[in-house]
Amino acid sequence: MSFQQQVILLQLFKRMRTKDLNDGLHYNPTLPRPSWHPKISPYRFIVFWIPLTIGIVKAALSLKGSVTIPITLEWISGVVIFLM
Repeated sequence: MSFQQQVILLQLFKRMRTKDLNDGLHYNPTLPRPSWHPKISPYRFIVFWIPLTIGIVKAALSLKGSVTIPITLEWISGVVIFLM
């Protein structure tokens, strides 16, 4: 690789470092940056908490020795999540 090619690559690298890959704007430390975290919508909240809650209930029932209730709960929750 020649010296000129290396200089060009370094210049391109400098340009890439000064831009945010999300918005393509130059970095300005005085401006507040938008959060990259997605907003929690009601749908995302439900999709997250239903399986978590059902899993905890299944684990508790399994620890108590129940066999049929956790399996039934898994079948019902599978249908509900599929329909979502």
